Amino acid sequence: MTRNRLAAPDSRGTIGSMKAIAVAVVLAASLVIPASSLAAAKTTTPSKYVLVEVLIKDQRVIIGAWQGTQHHGDMIPLAGAVPRGDYISFSVLNRSKHVQQFTIFGKKTPKIKPGGKAHLFVVALIRGSFPYKTTSPTGKALHGVMTVA
Repeated sequence: MTRNRLAAPDSRGTIGSMKAIAVAVVLAASLVIPASSLAAAKTTTPSKYVLVEVLIKDQRVIIGAWQGTQHHGDMIPLAGAVPRGDYISFSVLNRSKHVQQFTIFGKKTPKIKPGGKAHLFVVALIRGSFPYKTTSPTGKALHGVMTVA
């Protein structure tokens, strides 16, 4: 009497094709991951922090800018224009004899008493030249331009 034996599937072919699929998946992932990291580097996400100190005096406005990380570490003087995409913190100090108000990027500080200070926060999303000015009850306005590149 002959026995009916069921033929066992050939496991070598299945394992070999699974290895090929796994290698193909790893290869595809290695090509996709660097491409996505390069794309992220070109976005306008704010990456740096710029501190702009504005000193208002009776005859002029003095502006100093420093750049560092978002954690305010290692601040260095900013030479030239503010980079697009950076956070900007304006610290305005009134050393004049009159109440002043500072305006830039369409934002205004509250009225600042002599010896007082105020703050503004913006993100520089658009390149261009942006005028700033101070206003006082005497009608005298001091002004200038800040550039975002």
